[in-house]
Amino acid sequence: MNQAYRWLGILVLVVMVVPLCGAGQKTKKSYKKVGEIEGTVKSVNEATKSILLEREIIDQKKLQELNVWWVQQQASLRGIKNISQYQSKLLSIKNELEKRRKALKKRVTESIQLASNVIVRTSKPPLKFTADGQIVKYTPAELKKMAGPEGYPGFPADFNQITVGQNAKIILAKRTDVTTGVPELQRPVGVMVILSSPGDPR
Repeated sequence: MNQAYRWLGILVLVVMVVPLCGAGQKTKKSYKKVGEIEGTVKSVNEATKSILLEREIIDQKKLQELNVWWVQQQASLRGIKNISQYQSKLLSIKNELEKRRKALKKRVTESIQLASNVIVRTSKPPLKFTADGQIVKYTPAELKKMAGPEGYPGFPADFNQITVGQNAKIILAKRTDVTTGVPELQRPVGVMVILSSPGDPR
């Protein structure tokens, strides 16, 4: 698992790579989202740029068992001729299916090693208050300026803003540096977004 998450760590960082192109050529940078993971931050190590993320996943073994069970139940229904028995059996299958679906999910805690230059964003802008302590509402123009021109979700944040208990999303993306319209360099990249923190205003 450690090896797998060293690889995942590469996915959650944004690396500024020198384009493999000749002098004077124009390079266009673009990003394509390929997936994301979401969970609760359980611990943060700022010195090593690593976090523990607890998230909910589907138990693949139980999913396979559910698929086999479902095929068996469908087969058992085909052999019932009495309508009342059929309806009773169908109701029983429906209730059991609901229980098994709920049991598919499990929570896991995973160690994710981020890069030193990982891009951290927050889904909410920093709070601004009036002199009497009221929260100021930003204008659309102000929000657009704070978000920046990069096109990343949310607003710029620092690694030291990541704290235990926050809900966070790691967006997996692929960066393509394009020279004269031809992809010449592809590197896994990503962005970490702080979705919410304990005690956030509702």
